[in-house]
Amino acid sequence: MLLLHGVTDSGECWPGTVRHLVRTRDVLTLDARGHGGSELPDEPFTLAALADDAARAVRDVLGRPAVVVGHSMGGLTAQELALRHPDLVLGLVLEDPAWGVLDAQHDEGGRPLFLAPGIEAARGRPTAELAADFRARFPQWSPEESEPWARAQRAVSPRLLEVPHEWTARDWPVAFDGRVPVVVAAGEASSYSLVPDDGARRAEQVLAGRGRVVRVAGAGHCVRRDDPSAFLGLVDELLAEVEGSMIGG
Repeated sequence: MLLLHGVTDSGECWPGTVRHLVRTRDVLTLDARGHGGSELPDEPFTLAALADDAARAVRDVLGRPAVVVGHSMGGLTAQELALRHPDLVLGLVLEDPAWGVLDAQHDEGGRPLFLAPGIEAARGRPTAELAADFRARFPQWSPEESEPWARAQRAVSPRLLEVPHEWTARDWPVAFDGRVPVVVAAGEASSYSLVPDDGARRAEQVLAGRGRVVRVAGAGHCVRRDDPSAFLGLVDELLAEVEGSMIGG
């Protein structure tokens, strides 16, 4: 299993998911470049580069193909990984992938305008203070999420707001090759999901027979935090499908 986080999070931000999976799986969480403990190179920040980074990690650390779980930006990275390195991907679980970035505003460097406020808001603030704010803002989420999230916010490279970005190279709702099973665990559009209704419909058409889009009732952009049981159930279903196809093959 490979877990790919969203923008400003880190590989540490999957505590419940890792605990659920590690009992029976090898699980690798990855810090995207400029996040967590990963350096930000002096080159454009692109989904293609993130996917190539992930491919190297799968080859060097796992040494075999993986089921890839990606949240938000990590969902786009997972899609790109499957397209660029199909030999490394057995299946995809996309947690509210950031398809809405296609409609978001970007600055002259291609950086989404929603990015700067979050990075600036965390700059210079103590981890304990950020964690307390997290728990106050999201009391419905497990408290164990607060410290990893706070550390991740502090670790984001401020240079992420300086290098050029590329988020829109593909039409993400239809960026699938149909080779591997896919489940999109989306939040509700009314709760700030980044999976627009039109994107969900187009994805369902492209994925027919090899995937589906599931709107998780009551969930928003962070499905695994809003409804851990529903999210992990979808992960388990995808894993069972992948393993069943491998046995049958």
